[in-house]
Amino acid sequence: MIDSWRFAGADRSADTTGEASTGVSAFSTLELRALLRTTSESVLVVDDTGLVVKAAASEATQWVANALLGKRLDEALDETSSRAFYEALLVSRRYQRTETVTFTLSRDGQQHSFVATAYPLEQGAVLCSVRDITRQHAVDTALATRFEIERLLGRCSYRFINIHPDRIDLAIDQTLGDLGIYCGVDRAYIYQQAEQTLTNSHGWRRSGLSSEQPAHGQRLHAGQLPWLARQLYSQELVTVDSLDQLPQEALLERTRLQQAGVSSLVVVPIIYSGDVRGFLGVDRGPGHDRWTREQLHLLRSAGEIFASALQRKQSERRIFRLAYYDRLTGLPNRQLLRRRVGQLCQSMNQPFALLLLDLNDAGMINDLLGHDVGDLLLKTVSARLEAFLPHGHPLARWGGDEFIFTIPLNAGDIDEQVHRQVDRLRDLLGKPVRVAGHELRVSACIGVACHPEHGGDVDSLVRFAEMALRQAKHQNRDGLVIYDQGLQQRAASRSRLENRLRQAVERKAFRLNYQPMVCLQDGALVAAEALVRWNDEELGRIPPDDFIGLAEETGLIVPLGEWVLEQVCWDLGAWQREGLMLPRVSVNVSGHQLLDDRFPKTLESLLKRYRLPGHALELEITESTLMEREKGSLPLLQRLRELGISIAVDDFGTGYSSLSKIKHMPVNILKVDRSFIQDIFTDDNDKAIVIAIVAMAHQLNLRVVAEGVENEEQLAFLRETGCDLVQGFLISRPCSTQRLRDLLIRGQTLISDRVGPPGMPFDQKPLF
Repeated sequence: MIDSWRFAGADRSADTTGEASTGVSAFSTLELRALLRTTSESVLVVDDTGLVVKAAASEATQWVANALLGKRLDEALDETSSRAFYEALLVSRRYQRTETVTFTLSRDGQQHSFVATAYPLEQGAVLCSVRDITRQHAVDTALATRFEIERLLGRCSYRFINIHPDRIDLAIDQTLGDLGIYCGVDRAYIYQQAEQTLTNSHGWRRSGLSSEQPAHGQRLHAGQLPWLARQLYSQELVTVDSLDQLPQEALLERTRLQQAGVSSLVVVPIIYSGDVRGFLGVDRGPGHDRWTREQLHLLRSAGEIFASALQRKQSERRIFRLAYYDRLTGLPNRQLLRRRVGQLCQSMNQPFALLLLDLNDAGMINDLLGHDVGDLLLKTVSARLEAFLPHGHPLARWGGDEFIFTIPLNAGDIDEQVHRQVDRLRDLLGKPVRVAGHELRVSACIGVACHPEHGGDVDSLVRFAEMALRQAKHQNRDGLVIYDQGLQQRAASRSRLENRLRQAVERKAFRLNYQPMVCLQDGALVAAEALVRWNDEELGRIPPDDFIGLAEETGLIVPLGEWVLEQVCWDLGAWQREGLMLPRVSVNVSGHQLLDDRFPKTLESLLKRYRLPGHALELEITESTLMEREKGSLPLLQRLRELGISIAVDDFGTGYSSLSKIKHMPVNILKVDRSFIQDIFTDDNDKAIVIAIVAMAHQLNLRVVAEGVENEEQLAFLRETGCDLVQGFLISRPCSTQRLRDLLIRGQTLISDRVGPPGMPFDQKPLF
């Protein structure tokens, strides 16, 4: 405490105990001391040269008086403060008024702020009341900083109000730039987390920064940042002022940061729906101050803004996917496909083809192996199609087992280009698909319409492709049809054929032919295959290949098959009443009938009604149908076996079964497909296959029937091979019921002069 006014260069004190001429008492020394105790201010007297000639202060501000007393202002203060102080003193003296000025003083390395109020005295001296405003200045600065931060946060938040989902990413990048500039960092970025993978989705870096890390789209496994991953899991902000602060377990993080030239960083977890979904990161190189509380508040609040924006984007994306994508395969649905193909129609000068692909037997796989296996198959096929298509050409699941997509075309032969690309596609799809322990092979029918040749809009292209697909399904399992103008006429013809077929099934307007089968042991007629024929009043004679497949597609095969079975039983019963013996009639059975639980009861009823033994009927099931419905049809086949009905595998060798599978099924006869018989003298493989089938079938106690025998050489080969029964044009063409009755009456041997070494003995009773 300074007890009296002291003058520079003099060793005397001013007497403050005297009285003024007016009779008013002056402050005593004790009174002045008490006054100084009640204030935090210092009092200075500065002469006209800027010299501080007097100073008085409280204990709290004694250091200020000591720092200034006896010194000129330009000696004690920095240049800015001294210049401002001199100007205030000059104004106060010149205009004889009070003047205020702020200045700073340094103490122990810290800057203190003061405000001085100048009062003019006599002879150019000025009395200054000095007050320490360091704390107030700090509060004002903090308030200003907080206001600036809140204004920045408000501006950032406003960006995301009513923003279109497609612009959210741009708004995030702009906000990262604002944060980076305000905080004075080198980089600001966002990583989003999915499972254990962190992906850099957004970023900003300071202009002129040579390092481009982290790169957009960079992926990191959580195991590459184990310490940071644990910190984020706690949902707490991570602040690193120096890499030396990192613990020993953060060695991987320290190495990665050093390589990127980072000396300090802040990581803010991005949290929504209760989980950490990524983080906001900012970092900088050497030479920066510690992170301030205001900066951390800004970054934490920004993390909440980003969390809200990313959650909205995720929700919008989920809503969009629900509206426009297939849940199972993840492919676009019909609505989105139409939009994208429409864009192709409007924007592309290059022609393209629209392909509608329908998988064969996918429904059957669902029935036999379950929908889980069927779903996995669809996912595998969709992935292969995505890999096949070039960028920019849409692919969608059209529904059920159908996919639709486009492929580019060039000028030239469109048909040749389509066939070439479809061949490549079939090679890709034809690779085995291993699903849940099952090895499946995929085939498909494809309908094609081309833009702009066939149509210039989406609806036309889709309609024409669907029309082409229907035609392709009638061809074969790998049918491919490219739309042409005549296709509509053919579609109309098919529709007419379907209507006539329905009417024919209702009226039972069919007839049966029988193709004899003879035993190579004695040439006797021992069986016949029943073949349905249709001669329509309007359309004329319809070949079986034209209406059997249509009946399969439309489900009419079931009532048609029931009529065939009943007619066969009626004929067998009539011949039996005449004393004519035909040991067995073979009837073709469709896959639909094999999946009908009522089928065995229907057969049992027919056998009882016409008083026939079970072995009088033989059911022919194609190899492919039997294998495709192996699990589903096995109980039904066992029930047929209990009735005494024989089971023959038709077209054996053309499917994907094996004798090892056949031996576990209630099968009696294998019918070797005609394609092997026709080529036995031109293809050594076919000859070897026939020999192997006969030999192995006999080992399994199965009979073998060779179809399509048309010449003596084939008959001789089959006789030498040991084949049991044969049928074909060499023996007899399919004949009417009356013709077969005549053969039975005469009891003639059809190949009596061509019999050879016996095969398996033929018995009228079943083998089981």
